[in-house]
Amino acid sequence: MSIDTSKNTSLRDPGETTHDLANRVLKSAEQAYDTTRNFADESLDQAQRFARRGLDAASDAGAKAQKTLARYADSTGEYVASQPMKSVLIAAAAGAAIAALLLSARRRNGR
Repeated sequence: MSIDTSKNTSLRDPGETTHDLANRVLKSAEQAYDTTRNFADESLDQAQRFARRGLDAASDAGAKAQKTLARYADSTGEYVASQPMKSVLIAAAAGAAIAALLLSARRRNGR
């Protein structure tokens, strides 16, 4: 009575089984690495896009603020040129109000 080992997988060569198992583990590790690398690449790309949008938005907001300030500075300059005495009185009143607030704050703090 002979045993047919070609059909019986439990009697296969242990070295061959270990080799097959190692190959399967290696393929699984490669797939996991590729999947992780692809996910990391996509995440980095998305983060860079968000950062670029944020920088662009900040730049646009800065440019708008600069234009607005320039417009107010021009308007103020025109007002001072057309109303010099009124401008001096307004500046003096604003300075006196700020000085009064500072003195009042110092008195409250006990200085």
